[in-house]
Amino acid sequence: MAYQQEVPQPLYRLSRPFSRFSPITFEENGCPGVRLGHALRNELHGLRYSEINPLLANTATKITLRINWPGYLPWCDVIHVYNFAYKSRPITLARLAHLVARKIKLCLECLSTEANRARATNPCWLVHNIKFEDLMLVQLLHVAKGSWQPVIVYSPRPVAG
Repeated sequence: MAYQQEVPQPLYRLSRPFSRFSPITFEENGCPGVRLGHALRNELHGLRYSEINPLLANTATKITLRINWPGYLPWCDVIHVYNFAYKSRPITLARLAHLVARKIKLCLECLSTEANRARATNPCWLVHNIKFEDLMLVQLLHVAKGSWQPVIVYSPRPVAG
């Protein structure tokens, strides 16, 4: 794999028309993307627009996150987009990054089971060979009504030596 490469996911497609929201972009310390490890640990001090409330749905309280990791069956799970602890306010961009990182980690753990490993068809993208810390969330794309798909980049960190 290249030094920095987008994880080649086919976009989820639904035949019904829908009103598409703009992509949600993540930027950390002036660079595109946020390291998933940072997002998982809530270490998002350099996240641009971290306190905004991204527009994810008009009326829904949850969205479906869809991941089509190359060589594996599609995976999806739900993310609640309102913070019910604070009078039903929409979540912030920082909270969304954290929740997406948690779901991506869960997805990779599910795909790395023995049964899924045996069915994997793309040897370049075997999830058990990829470190979570080497992945970045660059964007969320609105792919269907209520469904969003992350744009993930593989960007291994240099080994300290």
